[in-house]
Order: sequence, then structure tokens, then C-alpha cells
Amino acid sequence: MGERGAGGSERLRNTLTLPDSIKLMIFGGCNTATSYLGRGNDYTLPRVAVFSKGVDAAVGWTAVVGWPEMDTWTQAFFQYNGTFFNSAVYAENQTMAMYGTYSGTDSSVWYGNWNLYVRPAGYGN
Repeated sequence: MGERGAGGSERLRNTLTLPDSIKLMIFGGCNTATSYLGRGNDYTLPRVAVFSKGVDAAVGWTAVVGWPEMDTWTQAFFQYNGTFFNSAVYAENQTMAMYGTYSGTDSSVWYGNWNLYVRPAGYGN
């Protein structure tokens, strides 16, 4: 992913798929929607993915997120059958219900098409 201080567009340069063919990018980790080097919100990973690289929708977090809570958030997000906004709200609610805390998962920052439809993830072959 490059150095921590590198700009968002530099971090996305090495993706294997052309970003403009990607529907949704989830930067699931601590401070992945935080700007570095005082560049402002224009240089956060999810914003660069959507507005500079053509990804339909992207999300990152502006806080430190707990591991089991982030794992629960991710599983709930992909199990919900709805728009990516509603899937995110559902995931946050499931995380709170399971742990009694969001543990940073409620610090998500979303860019792009909030009405993008998320289908439940499948397992196996």
C-alpha cells in the first residue's frame, strides 16, 4: 500500500483491477478515511477511489476500529440484502447489538452511489 504519508492516488495506483470497473471498495481498517500530511479530505482513500479513479462507491473509517467488531461489521454488511447505505446501517446496528459498542465502526465515511445494491455474499464453489 505504500508509505503511510503517501497520497490516496499513489496508494491506488498498484491495484490489480482497473478501478473504474470496481463497484465497491471497502477500506476496512483504522483511519483509512483520514487525510495525511494536512492535505484535507480530498486525499482520503475512499474519496480518491470514487472521484479520481472511477470506483462506484467506497468506504473507509476515521478512527481506530476494533478487530472483532470490524469483522462483525463486514460479515453483517455482506449478509444484508439492500442498498449499500442500508447495509452499512444494518452492519453498525449488528455490531452494537453483539458487543454493546461500535468500537470505531460507526466512524465510517462513504463516497459515491449510496443506492448501489449489495447482494448477500455467497460461500463455497
